[in-house]
Amino acid sequence: MEMTQYPIIGTNQSLEQLWSQVEEKYNLTRDKYWVERSARSLQCRMQTIEKAVKKLNGCIRQVENLSPSGASNEDIINRAKKMLLDDPNYKKGFKFDHVWHIVRNFEKFKDNVITSNQINRKHGFDYVSS
Repeated sequence: MEMTQYPIIGTNQSLEQLWSQVEEKYNLTRDKYWVERSARSLQCRMQTIEKAVKKLNGCIRQVENLSPSGASNEDIINRAKKMLLDDPNYKKGFKFDHVWHIVRNFEKFKDNVITSNQINRKHGFDYVSS
């Protein structure tokens, strides 16, 4: 993620160069107990993480659209994780809590679903219809 956040370096390189740099950085900084990974292995892992994070973000949006009164962010995330368990692909739950705080706000990891709140704000309304 670090390399993709630099506008000049992130956009002016081939996909192969990017993943080569990711592989190099990962293997140089990895914990001694982690397996060494190839660029392809890292790319597949990131795709798995991206898919799960997008799915959790979608569940969070659904919970937020229910407008739970007095619910904290933690309550919303916990309800979203329970909702995620209903998906047959996530019967074991969300496995990426260790990276959630890092990737949750990156555009690449958003679910890209427009909520009713976003539509209302776009059209100049500050309320949500009951």
